[in-house]
Amino acid sequence: MKTNRTLLKLAIICIAMQDSGFGATTPALASIMQAFPNIAPSIVMMVATIPPMVLAVIPPIYAKLCESIRKRTLLYIAATFFIIGGVGPAFFNSNIYLILAFRFVLGIGNGIVLPMSADLVVDFFEGQERNTMQGYVSAVTGISGVVFSLLGGYLAAIRWQYCFFSYLIAILFFIIPFLFLPEPDRNGKLAAQNNRGENKLPLGVYIVALIFGFYFFFLYSIFTNTAVVLLGEHLAEPSAIGLGMALLTGGTCVASITFGALFKVLRFNLFPLSYLISIVGFYICYTSHTFEIYSLGLIIIGISLGMNIPVTITKATSLVSYAAGTKVIGLIFFTQGLFAFAQPIIYGIALEIFKQPPGRFPFLISTAGMAVCAVIAYLVDRETVARQNFYQPREMSKASIPKCLQNERNSSTF
Repeated sequence: MKTNRTLLKLAIICIAMQDSGFGATTPALASIMQAFPNIAPSIVMMVATIPPMVLAVIPPIYAKLCESIRKRTLLYIAATFFIIGGVGPAFFNSNIYLILAFRFVLGIGNGIVLPMSADLVVDFFEGQERNTMQGYVSAVTGISGVVFSLLGGYLAAIRWQYCFFSYLIAILFFIIPFLFLPEPDRNGKLAAQNNRGENKLPLGVYIVALIFGFYFFFLYSIFTNTAVVLLGEHLAEPSAIGLGMALLTGGTCVASITFGALFKVLRFNLFPLSYLISIVGFYICYTSHTFEIYSLGLIIIGISLGMNIPVTITKATSLVSYAAGTKVIGLIFFTQGLFAFAQPIIYGIALEIFKQPPGRFPFLISTAGMAVCAVIAYLVDRETVARQNFYQPREMSKASIPKCLQNERNSSTF
């Protein structure tokens, strides 16, 4: 099977379009609660929380699956789970627990494609091209959340069950990788780099993964408290909440798309810088008293997010051999899912301890937390050195290029 570089990149980007697909039901939650008046709201809310919860479990399993299953085969499995789990409740919606079961199935598919999109970048690209692609994948992940949320909201306005039909769009996104994504030549690349079986993770990788988890732990306070601040303090109308989140996503996309160029200049200084930028954004949100200033904080937080995801993956994978790359990516997304899931619980306890209401106070906690993460990120960056002169883009030997791309390597650009 042969493909060119443009189609390969497009295939990986199409996989990344499913990364934030679990958000399609969020606009319909109020309608779902009305449809099940005898069910506790906390149970109905699990329609939105079960897929992210599963994301905290699947990524480490993904690394194990890749040891025994071809990645194309694993993609077929993920697509099946994603589409059946996503669309199923549109047809079987009389029982909330059946809907939750389908959401669990969706979470499994989502949990596979999330690390796979980043993992395939490591499989097929090196040097500056890899950095650029990691930025594209991060940008598309943000875009996918907007696409699924808007489509789900539009369909839910017609009838709440219809929001689940939004997952049919995934069929279009999966077709491209099914047709054009080659199987990575893992054995050939391992042999070329003389590191077969070298997959033990150094301490630095675990520290990078841990502070990445804390990044999302503190970041999620902006998602859980923005409506409380803007509506509770009469800074904006309900319709403006979506605009604010769109501005955050816009900042994420801009930073992600330009990540390759930024990394070429700043290199791993972007690692602690992404945490420093988030401090500015959270502090602005904490102190702002107008919607316009608050939106500026959201944009800055989005820029931080757009830098943090690709630079964390780049940093962590630079510390290990190719053989350990899949394991590292699984660990990274495991901490993201685990800490994001724990955030509302821990913040709720903190608010009780400090006797503070939801709203601005969580932003103060996040500002302080991001400052601690920035210091740790700076120290980790100083004490860990990338393998194989990672800072400089290098030419790949013919043996390390997947066979399906050797004849097409210079045929196109993205």
